[in-house]
Amino acid sequence: MEGILSLLKSRKFWLAMVGVIQTVIFNFIPDFPEAVWQTINALLLALIATYAWEDAAEKRGGTYIVDEEDKPE
Repeated sequence: MEGILSLLKSRKFWLAMVGVIQTVIFNFIPDFPEAVWQTINALLLALIATYAWEDAAEKRGGTYIVDEEDKPE
């Protein structure tokens, strides 16, 4: 259960969900330019990669950017 809760708190997970949802929606709008939603997906991917890089650096460095009650012991 803890894994699901951490997933629901993940910025990367929610950005990926936004990307999937907007891709599905925009595929069903025939007049919507494909280049626009692909560009949005690329920006979301870059943001997810940035968050992943930040999380990895925090874990490697031993510092955490979280509330004190969420900090691992």
